[in-house]
Amino acid sequence: MAIAVRPFLARDAGPVADVLFVAATERAARTRQAAAFELPAAARRFVERLLEVDPMGAHVVDADGEVVGVGWTHARGRIATLGPLAVVPRHRGHGVGRRLLETCIAAVGERGVQVRLVEDGADVGALGLLLRVGFRVVTSLLELERPLAGGPDTAPLAAGASLRAAAAGDEAELVARDARSWGAARPQDIAVLLEHGAGAVVMRHDRVLAHGLARRGEQATWLGPAAGEDATLVAGLLGHLAAEAAARDRLPARALVPAGDRRLIDGLLAKGFRVRGTLQYLCGGGGTAPPPGYVLCSRWLA
Repeated sequence: MAIAVRPFLARDAGPVADVLFVAATERAARTRQAAAFELPAAARRFVERLLEVDPMGAHVVDADGEVVGVGWTHARGRIATLGPLAVVPRHRGHGVGRRLLETCIAAVGERGVQVRLVEDGADVGALGLLLRVGFRVVTSLLELERPLAGGPDTAPLAAGASLRAAAAGDEAELVARDARSWGAARPQDIAVLLEHGAGAVVMRHDRVLAHGLARRGEQATWLGPAAGEDATLVAGLLGHLAAEAAARDRLPARALVPAGDRRLIDGLLAKGFRVRGTLQYLCGGGGTAPPPGYVLCSRWLA
């Protein structure tokens, strides 16, 4: 059987969605965790969202004309993130996954001084592969979820502070604020979140103290990126976005938070969030843990 790793083509969208669905279903059974996609249609919609921000970011594994794996790269200046990475079960254990991963890393190697990845710690095989190719675990993450019947939607704001919805006119400032927290500008991601999602900012005297964005997913509304000058303000802002998501979409809200950020975690727990799972934040080529008061964008864009 001839195996090749090649760039993604438009005709691969359907087969790639099938690969992601099959791989997610098998992984859920193996790790005894919930599957990322309940139906194949959900995986197809997920691929459509990836194509919105990185239409040229994927490589596929081709086995005699059949797509059996996919790896997505997201290059943002001198930082790149990887994911999703998936190979159908029958082609695992023969070096296919490693070849795909190394191709994705090489694709951003000249631009990405730092490569980031979020991985489920329950999948020890995938975690071991990442460590063998040179990634290191920088910090653990908590996946927090606020169910539909969550807590209060806002936190008491500091004197003179107010909360309002983010608007298109805020885009430039949100890109700049996000770049300071994340490490590089990613205007395409912020633009898509503002266009298709929701956001809010905490203000005082025309100055932004905290910001947060959210977008509806298949099973939950994902909160982030979010950051602010005070963890209490960030927690209150996310509580507000979570309550809006519950009312608008009838979905729970989820957020990825560095496990060592005690002030932010305590603030979110007080807002009705609860721990849903743990993940690992890995870096290659340098990199440190996210700054205090920072909520990641998503599992794939961090």
